[in-house]
Amino acid sequence: MVALVHADIDDDDHWLRLLDYRSDTIVTVAALESGHSADTNGEVTVLCRDRRQQNSSNIVNEQHPRLSSYFYRTTDNAATFIRQQTV
Repeated sequence: MVALVHADIDDDDHWLRLLDYRSDTIVTVAALESGHSADTNGEVTVLCRDRRQQNSSNIVNEQHPRLSSYFYRTTDNAATFIRQQTV
């Protein structure tokens, strides 16, 4: 299932929390907090949860989530993604 949720609309907080809990991947797109920049338009954050890993004893182990952050720049016909450096 793919769902589009706008953060500025508070229709059903329970439904949104349920979607967040059940999701394997969450992609968040946001404008820059500092405002407009000539180099980038915003930030994309991807949270991946691998919950279906099984070990040799067929016991399901929940893996630690992986978080990736990128800056994006859009043009007339393309988007460019730049991985954020972690400190």
